[in-house]
Amino acid sequence: MEIAEDQNASSGQYTWVPDGNGNEFDSSENSGYAEYTFEVQESGDYVIWGRVYASNIGNDSFFVSVDGSEYALWDTQV
Repeated sequence: MEIAEDQNASSGQYTWVPDGNGNEFDSSENSGYAEYTFEVQESGDYVIWGRVYASNIGNDSFFVSVDGSEYALWDTQV
């Protein structure tokens, strides 16, 4: 994974995986990761939002895990 600059991205930066890296069928193959840590003040149900851009069908999926849970494949629209 790499960090790139874009004035239209949140805080002017975004994370991406260069073409030819990653594997939608195996979360460990050629994997990089982004980790976000946060705390909430009280227990409850929360929603985590991701702002995603996929330029083609080969770049429209990634894995998500929260609190060490099993990885879930997240597909998005091109």
